[in-house]
Amino acid sequence: MYKSVLIPLDGTKEGEAVLTKVLGELAPGAEVTLLRIIERAQTKRVDGVIRDARMVEGEARDRAHAYLVDLAGRLPKGLNYNAEVSVAESVAHGIVNFANHKHVELIAMYTHRRKPVVNVFQNSVSKAVKHGTKTPVKVYTQDSLKTKAS
Repeated sequence: MYKSVLIPLDGTKEGEAVLTKVLGELAPGAEVTLLRIIERAQTKRVDGVIRDARMVEGEARDRAHAYLVDLAGRLPKGLNYNAEVSVAESVAHGIVNFANHKHVELIAMYTHRRKPVVNVFQNSVSKAVKHGTKTPVKVYTQDSLKTKAS
C-alpha cells in the first residue's frame, strides 16, 4: 500500500480515471498529490494587445488550481489530497522535478498514446517521466483503465 502518490492531470476524463484505479492501492490517510503542469508562457502580441507571460501563466495557474481543488472535493474521504500547480519548460520536466523534490512513492499517470509504432516517432511525456526519475511510474492507457496498469 502506497503512502504517497503523485497524479499528474491534464484535465481529461481519462486522466481523472487514473484516480479510481490507484485509490485501491493506497494506505488509509495516504497523501495524494494532484498535479497540473503549466508550460512556461512567452510574452506576445495577440490582436494588437501585448499579453505578458506572467499574466498568462497566472491566469492558467488560477484555472488549473480551481480545477484540482474541485476534483479533490469530489474524491472519496479518508485520504489527504493536495492540489499543486507548477510552471515548467515542459510537462515531463515539471512532473519529474516535482516528484524528485517531493519524494513520492509512486507516480500514476495517463498517456494518450494508442499505438506503440506512433510512440517510436513521437515524444511521450510518460516515457520521459519514466526515464527522468527513480520513482516508480504506473502508466495507464485508455485500454488499461479498463483492466490494469502497464
